[in-house]
Amino acid sequence: MKILTIVCLILTIICSYINISNAGNEAIFDMESGILNIPKVILLSETYEVDLLFTSQGFTIKDVKSNNIKDIASGKFLYDQNTEKISIDFAQSTFIKDGPQQGKQSIVLISLTDAQLVFLDPSGDRTTWERILGAGQTLIGEWQEKNSDQFSKTILMFGEDGGVTYTKQYLNFIVRDRQIKIDGDYSDWSEQDKIFSDNDGPECDNLPGQDLKDVYIAKDKIFIYLRFVINGELDSSFQYLFGNEDLHMRVYQDNGVFKVSYSSGNNTILNTSIVLPNTYIHVTGNQFEAKLFNLEAWTNKTLYAWVDQGRETVCRDNVSLPILLMQ
Repeated sequence: MKILTIVCLILTIICSYINISNAGNEAIFDMESGILNIPKVILLSETYEVDLLFTSQGFTIKDVKSNNIKDIASGKFLYDQNTEKISIDFAQSTFIKDGPQQGKQSIVLISLTDAQLVFLDPSGDRTTWERILGAGQTLIGEWQEKNSDQFSKTILMFGEDGGVTYTKQYLNFIVRDRQIKIDGDYSDWSEQDKIFSDNDGPECDNLPGQDLKDVYIAKDKIFIYLRFVINGELDSSFQYLFGNEDLHMRVYQDNGVFKVSYSSGNNTILNTSIVLPNTYIHVTGNQFEAKLFNLEAWTNKTLYAWVDQGRETVCRDNVSLPILLMQ
């Protein structure tokens, strides 16, 4: 215990000097090997897993591994100042969706200043980018997309040699092992299990049961556990969802009874919904907890939590979530 106290003191001093933080406030110390493992350390906007080796002479950094997950597309670009079009040929891309694919595309430039770039992308969406490197009214440099997604950032770099790189970096979330009972007693949850907290103000006119406030997630060897906190008692005409269009959890009311099911939005995984036993969900006032079988389909994927009435809905509260890391 004394060793761990000294270790924590050393880490506090290190973090205060070089502006890093232990995001999960977790560390595992192996007494036999003398290695302290910190699963998630944030340095500026990057996250890393760090191993420190402690000896009688002090400590050394044994290993540093990046925890960031990225998709990258790269190629060449040409800018025609007469037509104000940027022609890009991406020679390679790791994007499956939510980013440029391999091949040629054309971008229409709307405005370009020393600090900001605005253009229409191939889908016709208007996107705004803020300069992070470079100077002058020129494309050359690095630009970061200005958006409201708090769990990812997109960087676009135009090089003097005509090279272009489009990178999307996703923040991640370590899903911790817990012993969760689906009984309406939420004392077995921790604040460390909270993957989302609503800081943007109410959605759907703050009508009870339609605004998502908090989302928690945990796991064990068999199940993923989810907890939703809503702004009021669950609305019987709404549904509460987690996942993506390929596969998602759905909580809804059927004949006065709340149920939980798996559903596939595009029918590529499931041909129909699979309803789980009633013991897999418990609703208490403005929140519920549910369990699902642990699915690899959600690992390293962009996920969402949302509240709506289906495809046709009076409103929809939809939030993007970090990439799940299953340890």
